Amino acid sequence: MSQVIADDANGNAVVVLLDSQKRAKDRELAEVARDLVDTPYAGGGKDIKGVDCSGLVNLAFRIMGYRKVPYMQASELGNGKVSWLNPIENPSKDAETKPGMLNFFRLGSSGIVHVNIGAGLAPGEEKAQIVDATSSSDMQQRTDLRAGQYMIPKKANVNMTYGPWPVSEGPAAQATVDWDAFQFLR
Repeated sequence: MSQVIADDANGNAVVVLLDSQKRAKDRELAEVARDLVDTPYAGGGKDIKGVDCSGLVNLAFRIMGYRKVPYMQASELGNGKVSWLNPIENPSKDAETKPGMLNFFRLGSSGIVHVNIGAGLAPGEEKAQIVDATSSSDMQQRTDLRAGQYMIPKKANVNMTYGPWPVSEGPAAQATVDWDAFQFLR
């Protein structure tokens, strides 16, 4: 069975994805993010010429065919009010690398300032990873803080790493995509 038709609150027929299809979409998001590794970092960027953290998420969705996804900053995505995201009640470092997981981070007492994507475990890897768009200052922080805990990227670009954003003890918020709601953004 490839789709289920259900009635919404207004009695309209809607397509509802099966759980296996939703997990496949999470894995697809992780795979697309992995394919974007080595894309140059560009503050405010949102295309293949250069992305920042929010642009990475937006570009991954657009590559998956969701052309109507609005560009949103990490602070907007991580506020728990985006209709097509399912906020995780208790964010966990352990869930950070789950394929398709969106992880949101604070810097000190400020609000959400960063987002990355859980990439899971790929064949031949020993640890599950995250895909992260990293600026030069972030790279320096990874080098300076918690030495040896992070795979240090070679340049400011989209990269894969094993640990959380280096200036944070863990995600301030996490969310998964509500693929049933999201399918209308194609």
